[in-house]
Amino acid sequence: MAIRPTKEILARPAKERDENETLPETFSQKKRPEVGRYSLQVDRQVKQYFVDQATAEETGTALKKKFPLVQVVIYDTIDLVGKTIEAA
Repeated sequence: MAIRPTKEILARPAKERDENETLPETFSQKKRPEVGRYSLQVDRQVKQYFVDQATAEETGTALKKKFPLVQVVIYDTIDLVGKTIEAA
C-alpha cells in the first residue's frame, strides 16, 4: 500500500514564494468583509448587499415579481430595520 503525501510535501516551501506575492486575506467573525448597508434577504437568507436603498428595492421587487411565493426583505444593517417587499 502506497503512503499518501502530506500537505507539507505538496505545499511550496516559504523560500520559493515571491516577496511581492500576497496571501489571500481571510475573514473571521472579528473582521468582516466590506459590504453595503442594505442586504437583500430571500426566505431569511442574505443573498446580496447594496450601498443604496433604491437599488436594493428595485432588485427585491424584480425578484418578488418573478418568484411571488418567496419572502423578500430589504434589511438596513445600520438602523436594524427590515422592509418586506409585497407582491404587486
